[in-house]
Amino acid sequence: MARRKKKQSSLLELLVAPVMLGAFFLVFSATKSLVAGGIAFLMGGLILVVIGQMLKSVRLEKLKRSGIADIDKMDGYNFEKYLGQMFRSFGYQTEVT
Repeated sequence: MARRKKKQSSLLELLVAPVMLGAFFLVFSATKSLVAGGIAFLMGGLILVVIGQMLKSVRLEKLKRSGIADIDKMDGYNFEKYLGQMFRSFGYQTEVT
């Protein structure tokens, strides 16, 4: 039975808490307002979510444009993601296991 590698945390995932807390404390120390700090906290999280979605979109677009040479170099997991994306483009619902 093949073993799947542990998913490595991306840099973006590692930055979520420090960025959100940093935004809160920076704004709170400047304004002494919990509301403004809370808004900065949420905005920091929202910005990171948007960046994450943009990066995911870029990765999927690159995966869609893969040629046969790229497919030959893929490991099993990436090949499964490639097939999932291909079948989604044909209108199927897929789930990458």
